[in-house]
Amino acid sequence: MTRMTEFASVRTILILFGTFLLGGVSTASDLSAVPRSWEPLEEQAKLAYQHGDYDGARDLASNALALAESASAPEPKIADVLNVLGSALLVLDKAAEATPLLDRALSIRRRLLPAPNIELAVSLNNHASLLLITGALEAARTTSSEAVSMFEALGDTRSYDYGVFLNNLAAARSNLGDYAGAIPVYDRARAILAAQPSTAPHLLRLLLNEGIAVQRIGDLDRACSLYESAVEL
Repeated sequence: MTRMTEFASVRTILILFGTFLLGGVSTASDLSAVPRSWEPLEEQAKLAYQHGDYDGARDLASNALALAESASAPEPKIADVLNVLGSALLVLDKAAEATPLLDRALSIRRRLLPAPNIELAVSLNNHASLLLITGALEAARTTSSEAVSMFEALGDTRSYDYGVFLNNLAAARSNLGDYAGAIPVYDRARAILAAQPSTAPHLLRLLLNEGIAVQRIGDLDRACSLYESAVEL
């Protein structure tokens, strides 16, 4: 089997990042300035998530949510915890459990936060990830497009987060068969992520996704080059 045939035979499925955005992690001084019972647990949950301990993140965020709700925490704070818990559940392949949590977080942020807002953009992106995973592709494209536009309105178009937002938009377009529309978005996401430290696993998945889209429009030479780049990571 030739090298080109090996690459062309790759299954044409899309691979999501499996990475969701949580918002900022508070510093120790932030926590000590306004001590609340749930906040240390929420911060521990974020750190567990960022270190790949999704079971630990789920358990910590679940406890944080119970404490926050029992303390009648402000709704934006509730939304923060919901976002962490829903994101952990989604990575653990528990979309049915994650859906009402992420939906509620997005609903709160839409109602209370003026757009454009980074926390609202994060919720939109996570909701787009949920829609992609559950196969609601048209809704995923609409939501991810809104998230990208909001991030652009905030003026941050070089960060890792923006690269992830673009990946979701490209994945939604590609899953809908709009390969020509997906490819330039993948190109933008790849350029951003390549400039970030420690993004090799995400770049690998993105290169595979883009290679699949390019392969689908018949440009096998370029698809082969993208697959080769993925192998080299």
